[in-house]
Amino acid sequence: MAVNVGSGARASDNAATLAIHPAEPVQEALFRNWLFSRCIAKADSASALSADAHRSAALYAGKSLLPAAAYSAGDALIDRFLDRPFAGPVAGSYHTVACIDLYHSGEAGRLFARFAAQLDQP
Repeated sequence: MAVNVGSGARASDNAATLAIHPAEPVQEALFRNWLFSRCIAKADSASALSADAHRSAALYAGKSLLPAAAYSAGDALIDRFLDRPFAGPVAGSYHTVACIDLYHSGEAGRLFARFAAQLDQP
């Protein structure tokens, strides 16, 4: 199942707000987007961006068919990525890099696959 956003989609349509590429499997896209949003929210818990990221994560989780255990395991994976040491040319944290790396990681794909397999079982 893919989400297609046509030119007539309104900004209030969930399909338009989910920003899912039509070629991606919907459930994996929802999970990876949740991971990214939640990671940003956990990286900086005191900002307006964090509040927005928490709301975004809730939106993606609400559209997902994965069990709650996937999100508990996802939180642990987020913590591991945020704890990784990153260094760059400017002193400071690189939490956004950690969250982007998480989004594209094999670990995220394997975690999704583990819980997606449960969706196929009766």
